[in-house]
Amino acid sequence: MKQEIHLSTAKEELKRINEVLEKPHILIGGLAIQQYVSGRNSKDIDLICEHQTIKKLIEKLYPSKNYNINVIDDDEYRPSYEITHRVNTDKIVFLGPKIWEREPYMAIDWGSLAPNSKAFVYKKEEYINIRVPAMEILAFTKLISFINRVGKTPEKGKNDLIDFINLTNHVDFKINVLIDRIRIEKCEQFIQEKLKEIEYNSEIWQLSLLLDFMNIFEPILINDKTVARVAAVSADPQNLFTAENAVEFYNIISDKYDERNTNQIFETHKKIIELISNKAQKDEGIKILDIGGGTGRLVAFHFFNEKNIEWHCVEPSSGMLKNFRLNTNSSQIKYKLFNNSIFELPAEVCEHQYDVILLSCVLTSLPNDPDFAQLCGLLSKEGVFIIADIDPTYTQKRPFYDFQLQSESVTLAPRIIDPLSIIAQVLKEALHLKNVFNIEKKEGDKYSFILEFQKGD
Repeated sequence: MKQEIHLSTAKEELKRINEVLEKPHILIGGLAIQQYVSGRNSKDIDLICEHQTIKKLIEKLYPSKNYNINVIDDDEYRPSYEITHRVNTDKIVFLGPKIWEREPYMAIDWGSLAPNSKAFVYKKEEYINIRVPAMEILAFTKLISFINRVGKTPEKGKNDLIDFINLTNHVDFKINVLIDRIRIEKCEQFIQEKLKEIEYNSEIWQLSLLLDFMNIFEPILINDKTVARVAAVSADPQNLFTAENAVEFYNIISDKYDERNTNQIFETHKKIIELISNKAQKDEGIKILDIGGGTGRLVAFHFFNEKNIEWHCVEPSSGMLKNFRLNTNSSQIKYKLFNNSIFELPAEVCEHQYDVILLSCVLTSLPNDPDFAQLCGLLSKEGVFIIADIDPTYTQKRPFYDFQLQSESVTLAPRIIDPLSIIAQVLKEALHLKNVFNIEKKEGDKYSFILEFQKGD
């Protein structure tokens, strides 16, 4: 195993490169970071240059009579070289140029890194042809690099994140410059969407002053809206309903309920439909118990012609059940409706074994949890239990479900549901957690969760 290049050796090589270059070039990577973060070490020389430039550098600085050149990555646009001196074998140069001609990462234009850059400095000497981007621009490149690399090369992605945090923690870092860069590149949505996709649990984020900053102000910003809404509802409590009398609320709004539903409710239903369809395709003829089935649009829109599905619905609101009948009365699906409390299931329901039991957006409207042991006991041998509801963080931020009718406005204060508590209760009943899904709003807030449990192995 050869000894890796020392930081001082890398800087000496940069001096030689600086003298050969005919015009300024941008340096990124660890050596650039080290100009701002003294503890950063690096062996790689990441210079942004044209393909011909790197060829000339190698010809002039590393002639074959003195150096062995090992091509680590033989990619014309992403080359990587390990260069070893023939005599002084401890001297190894790692050259990983970023070729100008190649397409850069999304949101990074190589040409945009030059403004406000500064000369690389070593032992108080400025390398005028080696330019280091401004701290904030360098942090931006590290954020984009982290997003692009963490899923493919986790260790490199982790290093990118550490660099981003160390740069943004710097005493001279200007947050407005970073925000301006993100806006200039029009990549706000790109960053948000990509960060949401990344499954990356790391305590490294906890080292970030930016995170501390957000944590200080986020509760205030959220509570400001919430406090104002609480005050408005408290001033006129006549039409405020809680989980204790939610049935009355749904009776009032039942005829207009489906008009109020959001895209996120639709996406939640869409995922549930997918899970039910998977079960229906696997088993020939399935029986479904829908607890709190509402207006039945879930059935009518997606299983209208499904003759091999038998649907039993228990719905405590007579108004919602009336709309269930209207939505499904011409469908070919076999169904039975029960206008009963969820806490007192009718004997006829309890006589059956069900392939799917569905509890969709119901728990937040109940004063307490139903008897999960009883429900799980109604599952068939390999039955599926699907529980979906509003994410607790969403309910906490928006504690009221407002509904505007023609003559009045009514409001429901839903119960906050902890999915971890639900999981713990259901796992006690010899079921295993098969899938967990989250539906999110565009701004990144979690809207709902969907839990799929399976009976048997």
